[in-house]
Amino acid sequence: MTSTSPTGRGRGSFLGQGARFVVIGGLGTALYVGLFWVFALVMGTQSANISSWVLATVLGNLLHRRYTYGVRGGHLRRTDNVVTFATALVELAASAALLEAFSGAGALSQGGLVVLGTVVGGALRFVLNRVWFARSAPNMNVAAAVDASS
Repeated sequence: MTSTSPTGRGRGSFLGQGARFVVIGGLGTALYVGLFWVFALVMGTQSANISSWVLATVLGNLLHRRYTYGVRGGHLRRTDNVVTFATALVELAASAALLEAFSGAGALSQGGLVVLGTVVGGALRFVLNRVWFARSAPNMNVAAAVDASS
């Protein structure tokens, strides 16, 4: 593991981090679509979209923080969560816009639209989160960071 700081920020290569993001994101997307289909049976399309997005996003964020970005502990947790949640809103907005644009679509097509929105938002989210999580921990001097990585 190549960690740039004691908190694990910036963990690994771009390719390795990207692969973890795709695997965890794929599982989160599968959960999102599965919940969407179930919720759509008992509520409207947009309500099902928002409800399933919230649940899948919370779980996905926890997994990404730990495994994709290697962040452990409470250091900057609130700030990290705000940044991650804000970038996740792109996924919700893309999915909601697609579902609205194709409001007559069947259940299978709606699931595909949710996936498409998640892929579009997820690509942006990965880049923004990689930049965010790769920053050095504040109030750390260079010597402490070097000692921690040895």
